[in-house]
Amino acid sequence: MSLSFSREDPTSFVLGVEAGLLLKCALNGAEQRSPDSVSTAGNDVTWGAEAAALMARVPYADYQRSKLRIEKAVILAREYEVSLPLLFGAGVPATSLFPSPVAFTYEPHAGPVYGVAHSPFHRNLFLSVSTDSAVRLHLTLQATPLLTVTPTSGTVFCAAWSSARPSVFAVGAADGQIFIYDIHELSKGGAGAQAGGGAQLQPSEALQASTKPIFSLQFNPRTAESLASGDGEGFVKLWKLGARLSVAKERESDWLEVFFMFFLCFYVFMFFLCF
Repeated sequence: MSLSFSREDPTSFVLGVEAGLLLKCALNGAEQRSPDSVSTAGNDVTWGAEAAALMARVPYADYQRSKLRIEKAVILAREYEVSLPLLFGAGVPATSLFPSPVAFTYEPHAGPVYGVAHSPFHRNLFLSVSTDSAVRLHLTLQATPLLTVTPTSGTVFCAAWSSARPSVFAVGAADGQIFIYDIHELSKGGAGAQAGGGAQLQPSEALQASTKPIFSLQFNPRTAESLASGDGEGFVKLWKLGARLSVAKERESDWLEVFFMFFLCFYVFMFFLCF
């Protein structure tokens, strides 16, 4: 299981699970209210602290109906305080008491998802990697991936975005290799590049970093050319990248925004064309 929080919204994150699912979730999916408001708002019975805390999570659409149902059950049981056993015994649907944080589902991987990483530059862009060998580039606004690359035939364990170049990211694989990609190469019509989930992008750099799997990668936020890797032998290694992968191009962030807006418009056009 892996997750990554949005850089702009600290309550929003993307979760990758063992079944290959990719889920967009929100921490504030439930209604935000104080447990004190549950126990003091015109009650005929007293609410215990644990029961009130659980009731405070119930969504607004179900809140009044569920609360009245619970209090009626407590009164019929000739009790004076709502406890957790009485609350659960009132028959309130579990989906009301424990609302799902899942807001959106993306096209799943064919194997467990080991890494998810949000772009530090683009608010709606994130990567996912899996045992199915696929590295997928997603927009949070659509279910299908924008781009998919398959750098190796084995598992891809981790992904990281450059802290200096908005278009550059790196992934670490089970065969000990690190693959570094530059999305900006697509603007040059690079080999195999095309719109859609089947697009291929050739790695700008491939490093044989270890004889064991690469489990973690991290770009240095202060030194643009530095990349650290952690492998299955327990070694942390520091790599120095050239200027080609560490010096931002002119208006690169603007290019990235326009480029993926083009992809989004393409998908919208194809959607309406199908109907």
